[in-house]
Amino acid sequence: MEKALGKEAKSKVSGFEGVVTARCEYLYAPARVCLTAKSKDCKSPEEYWTEEADIEFVDNDVIERNDPVFQS
Repeated sequence: MEKALGKEAKSKVSGFEGVVTARCEYLYAPARVCLTAKSKDCKSPEEYWTEEADIEFVDNDVIERNDPVFQS
């Protein structure tokens, strides 16, 4: 799969949207990615782990760390 870290994506199954913040590979299972939702109230953001094949990219731009979304 193309480089996904930092890109906005959506789960095809659940509809959960967020930024791809982590990717994990296993020996006998499909790769998984973590989608982290944007936090609007400075609380701990919600995360959703899913198989890499389940996501579709919403936008090809990479979200930078200095984006206000990641400021606490």
